[in-house]
Amino acid sequence: EVKNSVDDIKLDVLNCIGYIEDTATYSLYTDDGISREPQAQYFDLKFAYNGELTITHKGNIGCKTIHYDIVTADQKRHKGVYHV
Repeated sequence: EVKNSVDDIKLDVLNCIGYIEDTATYSLYTDDGISREPQAQYFDLKFAYNGELTITHKGNIGCKTIHYDIVTADQKRHKGVYHV
C-alpha cells in the first residue's frame, strides 16, 4: 500500500525474500530524505546457512515479526516466521 510519508509506514511486520550461499545480511534503516546525517534507527537481519538456517538480528525499528522465504545454494527453500 502506498503511503504519503515514511512516518506512515508501519514496520512491525516485514517480508524477506532472498538467496544465500553461506551468509547474507539485509539492512533496513530510516531515512527522512532530507538530512545528510545517518539516521538513528536501523535493523540488520543476518541469515547464515551451514546445512541449517540460522537467523540473528541487531538494531531496532519496531519490527516484531519477519516472514522469510529463503533459497540456499543447495537449492533448498526455507520458509517461516522469525519473531524479534
